[in-house]
Amino acid sequence: MKPSFLRIAAPVFVASMAFSALQGAAQTAIDSVVYKIPENVIKEIRRDPERAIQTLMTFAFSCNDDGIITEECYTTVRSIEKAQRRVRQAELLLFMDLNADGSVTLAELKACNRTQEPRRQSQNTLAFLEADTNEDDILTITEVMQFADKRIAKQGRAISGRVVDGIMSMDIDGDGTVTTRELVEVVKAISG
Repeated sequence: MKPSFLRIAAPVFVASMAFSALQGAAQTAIDSVVYKIPENVIKEIRRDPERAIQTLMTFAFSCNDDGIITEECYTTVRSIEKAQRRVRQAELLLFMDLNADGSVTLAELKACNRTQEPRRQSQNTLAFLEADTNEDDILTITEVMQFADKRIAKQGRAISGRVVDGIMSMDIDGDGTVTTRELVEVVKAISG
């Protein structure tokens, strides 16, 4: 007895339909994830997909050795980055504190500015005046830290940081973690 065409073709057809359905479901999951990603992150990914992948992978492996990102490690890494930026501001205060009294006067700022180019001098002076909230022409460590926090919030992060902002929304399977595979799939879906 010869097998009929339908007996052979039907299972193949059903299998190909099931495979297509799985592909469609996976694409739908990726599309729903892309929909949640902030627009500024999507723009950065489209602008330079290779750089976005590199940035996301670097961040992923700074969270965990296995490259899996959880909300907890995301928050921890972001807190560390903020602390590092605050430390840079404190270092600047220490650099300008010529008499080592723990504060910087306008006179100390002017002395330090003499070694800077004019554009940098004006930036330093404007920053000093903005940070000196009590307008006594003396910057304390408290004023510098408040200024640093304000500036961090105002400036946001560098381009690489903006790409990472949407990283937790790249969880395709909804398990609360983002894997490197998910990062690559989302960047590919966004960049075309």
